[in-house]
Amino acid sequence: MDYREKAVRCVRETVLPVQAAQFRECGCDLDAQYRKYGDTEGFFAKVLQPGRL
Repeated sequence: MDYREKAVRCVRETVLPVQAAQFRECGCDLDAQYRKYGDTEGFFAKVLQPGRL
């Protein structure tokens, strides 16, 4: 298996399910998710332009 396939599989099977569970736990509110999980080993979030989508 090549590196690209390993990366795709990791994101699909690990990263996305974890982040989706966090999102649901936070009431489907990205701001709440970023406040709670935005500075952890597995999830980093940074506001680049406050107030912008």
